[in-house]
Amino acid sequence: MKEHYSTVVLGATWFGCGTAAALGSDVLVIDQTISPGSDFTMTFYPGFGYDREPEQVAARELAAELVRRRVVVGERVQIAALTPVLAKWCIDRDIKFYFSTDLIAASAREVTFQAVDGFHTVTCDRVVDARPRVGTDKFITALVDFGPGATAPTGGRCGDFELYPLLPENQCGVGLAVPAATGWVEARRRFIDCWNRRGAALADARLVLTAARFAFKHFDNPVQALDCGLARRG
Repeated sequence: MKEHYSTVVLGATWFGCGTAAALGSDVLVIDQTISPGSDFTMTFYPGFGYDREPEQVAARELAAELVRRRVVVGERVQIAALTPVLAKWCIDRDIKFYFSTDLIAASAREVTFQAVDGFHTVTCDRVVDARPRVGTDKFITALVDFGPGATAPTGGRCGDFELYPLLPENQCGVGLAVPAATGWVEARRRFIDCWNRRGAALADARLVLTAARFAFKHFDNPVQALDCGLARRG
């Protein structure tokens, strides 16, 4: 790893990956997770509006690849399959990443972070913060399964939960809005309380896995986030 880059991007989000691609080859992206695009893939939140055509050519190419590989089929999304498609898109553009990092400090021209191989400080001409933005609400989300041969809802609400259509068709995501100041432990407690009194639409569902992080809905879907990063807006 070099000691100086033209740009350091904080966050390998879909927006961050688009931003890095737009800014050229002398860019380093750092992220605390182990893969690009975790703002959607690790939250079980697929977004919506995949039928809208992106403005940027590179985003249109990725959107077409998601359809071709049947990651996006109509209203449903195979959430785990988003990661390898985005990773290949990033590899093709030689985007440089440093994963499994903890950000220690960031100024306008210097970033210090801890990685599995120790502490690093890099200088740069600019820092771009592409991490998810916190609004008035955030969402704790989970993956649920309705069993073999069943068809999960394609969206809507059930009690306190918002439902997200996923693939395979017997699964869906569920999300619970919590105030932005809510901590992880309290959010999980609220989620379980709501799950235990869930409505009829989720009565036969099995709670499979709770997401590892909060979801934020600044962008409608991951392709839109990438498109905005490529356009350097958002």
